[in-house]
Amino acid sequence: MKTLRNTVFVIFLALTVSLFCPSSGNTEQVYDSKVGGIVWSDINDNGIRDSGEPGIAGVQINLYHADNSGQVGQLWAVGQSFIGNATFPKGYYEFDGLGIGDVYLEVILPTGYKLSPAFAGDPAYDSDFSPVTGLSNLITITSYNDSQLSFDAGLNGVSEPLTILLLGFSVIGVTGIRRELRN
Repeated sequence: MKTLRNTVFVIFLALTVSLFCPSSGNTEQVYDSKVGGIVWSDINDNGIRDSGEPGIAGVQINLYHADNSGQVGQLWAVGQSFIGNATFPKGYYEFDGLGIGDVYLEVILPTGYKLSPAFAGDPAYDSDFSPVTGLSNLITITSYNDSQLSFDAGLNGVSEPLTILLLGFSVIGVTGIRRELRN
């Protein structure tokens, strides 16, 4: 009876191992998911990448884990949009080697730029970052080879406001040049 009990236990153990531990030889999961997009100069500030609007290189993009409540969590990686080459256009960025889970992206605005309006049109061509927070919506990576490469950021260069100060009969402009007003 003891031999039969040991045999049943060994068969049960073998079935349990075969169900929960694949025997393909390599049991490590390859993390090959990617998120990315392009950062471009939205010349007309409409939130849509129009023909002739160039990519912008060197813009910092941050990747964050989402916490358990789906909010922005810990900073995971920092990247930059590319200068451009034969493979990737100017302004392209990508984070790869990601696993299943939820993440956020954040655009760090260069001096003199603001984000264009978000979600203004076709998701393949519009800006996907909040002009207020600089963050994307929650991105859910659903498999180990998920590619989500349409998180684009339209940036618009802003000008410093022109200040004119009237003092008596003189005008002092932003250049500091004083000009006399004559009748």
